[in-house]
Amino acid sequence: MKKINKSKRFGALILAAGESSRMGKPKQLLSINNETMIQHVIKQVVQAGFNQIILVLGFMDKTVEKSISIKIRKKVEIVRNDQYKKGISSSIKIGIGSFKGDIPVFIFLGDQPIISQKLILEMKTCYLKYQYDAIRNNYNNTPAHPVLLGPKLLKKVDELEGDKGFNTLINKNKISVKNIDNSNDFPIIDIDTQEDYFKFIELKEGYECDQ
Repeated sequence: MKKINKSKRFGALILAAGESSRMGKPKQLLSINNETMIQHVIKQVVQAGFNQIILVLGFMDKTVEKSISIKIRKKVEIVRNDQYKKGISSSIKIGIGSFKGDIPVFIFLGDQPIISQKLILEMKTCYLKYQYDAIRNNYNNTPAHPVLLGPKLLKKVDELEGDKGFNTLINKNKISVKNIDNSNDFPIIDIDTQEDYFKFIELKEGYECDQ
């Protein structure tokens, strides 16, 4: 793979439009460190350093937006997905279409509240050095978010349907992919249910005590 360094610009897409049907209430509003989960996620993404950050809201968008402090809100561009019931692909399409220029984009999930700054830096460095079409976080041999996508793959966003994410396109296209192992970091947990939330809080408290 040829080593090149064409750009230091990166975008970040945060997906937070879902209905939280299994939770029974908007999981974006769950409390983490005395703030809502969505604000907690945004702050970590901002800390990682991006040229443009797009936040996609849908279900109860006004309530979720109001839960984000004005200071933090100013650091992201909020776009609304009125068709969020069509699945995550609808949010990805709207979000990707909002970026300015052909820049590589990280995709984050609004229900994964722990983001490794070390991992983000490693993924950025790897992209700048080798220009892979996709760089995936690999946790326990399973592809996970965040994922970093180059312009070549982002141009195929219209091929997505329903709840299918970019892994579908990665697996069926002849593109260059790098998986970065992250198994030794904090466990990756999608908070979809109350049980997931309580498990996350318990793990987080134990993890912080060990640091």
